[in-house]
Amino acid sequence: MLTILTPPAVEPVSIDEAKRHLRLSSNAEDAAIARLIAAARRVVEERTGRALVAQAARLTLDAPPADVATFPRAPVLSFDAVEVETEAGQWSAVDPGLYAVETGEGARIAATGFWPRPASPIAGVRIDASVGYGGAGAAPEELQQAVLLLTAHLYERREPADDGRVYVLPHSIEAMLASYRRPRL
Repeated sequence: MLTILTPPAVEPVSIDEAKRHLRLSSNAEDAAIARLIAAARRVVEERTGRALVAQAARLTLDAPPADVATFPRAPVLSFDAVEVETEAGQWSAVDPGLYAVETGEGARIAATGFWPRPASPIAGVRIDASVGYGGAGAAPEELQQAVLLLTAHLYERREPADDGRVYVLPHSIEAMLASYRRPRL
């Protein structure tokens, strides 16, 4: 399970960029546009498995990785903590000599020795990482453009769909995201 510990401090596109894209000059809807940008970013991140701006994330596992575990959000800038739950209900750091890490797009963590057994058989291991491309404007252009297009799409269609269908992104946005999707096994 992936949890965002620290959400992004900035968005991949600014309110001003979105307003230019929407051809708006008034500041009356800035708060609504900011919410739409954040929602669009989250959709793009979920669809691609990528963090568009810097944030902290936690991967929770039931047990230590038997071999290699791929971090579900990319790019990983650093692995910040690897811990197991103790019998006392505390979290104890795993000795860095017991695992190897690879950061970047295909970030992975591999056990190189025997980890302490977590006290709980459910969610007894947590791996914290700093993820994302960096600050505003650092994500690939196609992903920033997808956020702008989805923001405009959401702005123009403010009413909820009530026909029970799963929300489908417009084809142009799906096409932009296609080459950035991370395979899931």
